[in-house]
Amino acid sequence: MKSPFSFMNTPDEWHSFVIGVFEGFTLFIPAHFERIRAKIMVDSEYWYYSFGRGVGFFIAILTAVGIAKLIELLF
Repeated sequence: MKSPFSFMNTPDEWHSFVIGVFEGFTLFIPAHFERIRAKIMVDSEYWYYSFGRGVGFFIAILTAVGIAKLIELLF
């Protein structure tokens, strides 16, 4: 019996999500794809890329706040 739940169950979906997470760290720099394969993959799985970019942005903000708190604590 096939499961109706299909969240990130293919390699293309995971790859789009991971590309989005790492591009989320770039904050306000627009996306730039080096390889055609990555661009096609992200275009076909755009929702996973967008979700990954949001998660990456959130992690980047938390990292920046953590670094600011560490600097405040040390100095």
